[in-house]
Amino acid sequence: MRSFLSRLLLPGVVLAAGCSDSPGPDPSVIVSCDAADAGSGTVPMAVFQARTVRGSELAECDWVTGSGAKYLVVPQFPTETATRALVRYSLGNGGSLAAVARTVGASSISPSARLDNTLRQIERRLAPSAAREARELRALSLSSQVIRGPSFQQVGSSRTFKVLSSIPANSQQQPTFATVTATLRFAGQNILIYVDNQSPTGPNGLSDSVLTKLGTWFDQDLYPIGVNTFGSASDIDNNDRVIVLMTPIVNGLTNRNNCDVVISGFFFGLDLTQGPNSNQAEVFYSLVPDPQGDFSCPRSVAVVEGSTPPTFIHEFQHMISFNQHVIMRNGSDEESWLNEGLSHIAEEVVARHYDNKYPILPPGRLFSDTANIFINNDLSNSYDFLESTGTTSLTLFESTGTLEERGAAWLFLRWLADQKDSTIFARLVQTNLTSIANVENVAAESFPVLFGDWAIALWTDSIPDHPRTSVPERNRYKSRNLRRIYARLNAIAPAQFPRVYPLIPRQLGAGTAVESSMYPGTMEYFLTQAPADPAVGFRFARPDGQVFSSALKPQLGLFRLP
Repeated sequence: MRSFLSRLLLPGVVLAAGCSDSPGPDPSVIVSCDAADAGSGTVPMAVFQARTVRGSELAECDWVTGSGAKYLVVPQFPTETATRALVRYSLGNGGSLAAVARTVGASSISPSARLDNTLRQIERRLAPSAAREARELRALSLSSQVIRGPSFQQVGSSRTFKVLSSIPANSQQQPTFATVTATLRFAGQNILIYVDNQSPTGPNGLSDSVLTKLGTWFDQDLYPIGVNTFGSASDIDNNDRVIVLMTPIVNGLTNRNNCDVVISGFFFGLDLTQGPNSNQAEVFYSLVPDPQGDFSCPRSVAVVEGSTPPTFIHEFQHMISFNQHVIMRNGSDEESWLNEGLSHIAEEVVARHYDNKYPILPPGRLFSDTANIFINNDLSNSYDFLESTGTTSLTLFESTGTLEERGAAWLFLRWLADQKDSTIFARLVQTNLTSIANVENVAAESFPVLFGDWAIALWTDSIPDHPRTSVPERNRYKSRNLRRIYARLNAIAPAQFPRVYPLIPRQLGAGTAVESSMYPGTMEYFLTQAPADPAVGFRFARPDGQVFSSALKPQLGLFRLP
């Protein structure tokens, strides 16, 4: 399922609803572009060179090489501390203000994203006592291992589970649960699969062969990949395995009136506590085949076979993260933007595994069939993000998070690993730090610096008609060619992906300015060509000409184009 954000450029229209000025006290510094300052303050910029202006430098006009040079201009607010509200700004290159505004549509929040993020918010509330409770539960399971161990790992044995039966409206609403009885149908080295006794049977249900296929997939590929990439999961029930519970209760979480989206499964950190509805075990919940639509939207056996593996690895990262942050290190659960980004990275890591396993592809194909199962949603979400960068925050999720925001988080972490190395994922998970502090610690760089170079790379990756190596490695992706990926999506599904490249900068005329709005944690893109004068000045400020509040961490990225 894809979602779209409408963006219209309407000359002379003022965007008022939902807008906000910069947070904090009213700044008193006026930013001006005085040509007299250009002589001594001009910074030479060569073709394919990037520059990001921040801090006190924004209090003055930034003068760079003119003489008809072409620039990509990227205003941005790389922060997580500001209020999530549209911030109006003016961007100019030395001219007077000629306002251009746009209307902002609503981003989409899928039911699965809403559930996932709400559960993560509840987990953060549970975190202060979760570590102690998990240790107590493991001690209890060790003392009763002789009684419980064999029966819980014998195929054909049954046990009861408490299963979340409705999506909480928010993290403060009390969740509701249903009690189900399930039978152990697969026992592997790392995975146990239980199937709810109320699930469809026969040709409409989960046969032994299907469960063996899924169980082997989880047990031999997905579980080791997750552990090797991010770290170990907890084992509070001392069975050395993660439980997969397949139950029609999960099917029922999907609204029959919207069968284009589906909740395929989830992990809930409540199970690692002593709460009244905790199963006191590591559990991944999955839907079951339901071709007749008895429990919600019809889902065939083949659909469940295809959707459950990527959902498992996504949620397995959440399970590992909760153990590493909360249980092992007595910290807080990771913030939603980074937690979700790492779970989407988990999907891509698996996709890379299968692309390496099946390296020979038919002409024109970018991914193997198996890899595509895992990376498809990341490509779709990131495409949507690139269509709406100014209203899609990387660090401040809207409500419970949108598909576009997940796409932003995946693209940021993919770029970050390309700049550092793939071990950064484990280091982001195996810590008690969270959010920006976590990123800065493992990257050994400030977040605004990382954000600024990533923001430029989103457009300068593979500049058309120029070799990729023309662009510095810092301003492009090393392991993915974004333009090639999205061009392929456009070629095979133009109705869903109407642009060859989804990120289209707006024009900033020579000697003019535009006025627009964007959220904290976002950026916008403009293209401009300098006049014939030796220098051109760029100004990024509030519409009244004053500097922004420092809480926004404002900065302006410039990249000289060929």
